[in-house]
Parts: sequence; structure tokens; C-alpha cells
Amino acid sequence: DAPATGSSSRAGAKHDFKVLGLEVDDARALLELQDLFALEHLELTRAIYPQVTLRDWQLCLLCPLHILEKPNGRIEHVQSMVRK
Repeated sequence: DAPATGSSSRAGAKHDFKVLGLEVDDARALLELQDLFALEHLELTRAIYPQVTLRDWQLCLLCPLHILEKPNGRIEHVQSMVRK
């Protein structure tokens, strides 16, 4: 598959980018981004939904309970998806 390409303008500067396919070695970086995504949701909605926890957001946004609860479940899940 050819990489997706595009450009973005931020603060008056244009940035070209290329999106490549995931590799197994990218799994940890992807998990870090997912964690930041869930944390961002928690922080943005804390005033509206004070009872919602980070774990709630992880379950909603990242993966099912059986993967979240299994030791190394998320990393193994991402690696298995990349291998397919």
C-alpha cells in the first residue's frame, strides 16, 4: 500500500506529512498515543462527567475489558492487529 500524504497549515506554517503503515515495533508508541487520547478525554470532560474515570475512557475508546485486564493485553492486541 502506498503511504497517505497530505499537508497541514498551523500558525501560518505549512507542513507536509506522510502516514505510513504500522509496524510491530510501533506498538508501544501507539499505546502511548492511545493513553494520551483517553487522558485528554478525561481532562476535557471532568467538569461535565466527574464520576467518569480514566479506566472508563480506556474501555470506551481503546479496547474491551478482557484485553485491558490481561497483563500485556493491549500491547499483544496491537501487535496481533499489525501482523494481520
